[in-house]
Amino acid sequence: MMAPMGEELSPRLLYRIWAKDGHEELVRGAVFNELDTRELRNNLIATGDKNEVRNREGNIPQTVIAPALLFDDLEVKRADTANETPPEYPPPPFAPASR
Repeated sequence: MMAPMGEELSPRLLYRIWAKDGHEELVRGAVFNELDTRELRNNLIATGDKNEVRNREGNIPQTVIAPALLFDDLEVKRADTANETPPEYPPPPFAPASR
């Protein structure tokens, strides 16, 4: 699975990567199940050599610095929230073409 991280360290997009040919498949309506130290110890295959930095604001500001992680197998579950619709934006203002 590949998941670029969004707010609150939740995946923005979750992909299944097939080992045989490397193709990716978007997984909709799913989130990672609880990730504990046992998963880190038993299923971690490799780490990247470039760290990613995330600053999190809140009552206690935090900074998370970690490399990309590759797991052999992770459990995902159905998302608790209904699928959100994308935001609707107003059309851009009309501007006549300049001559």
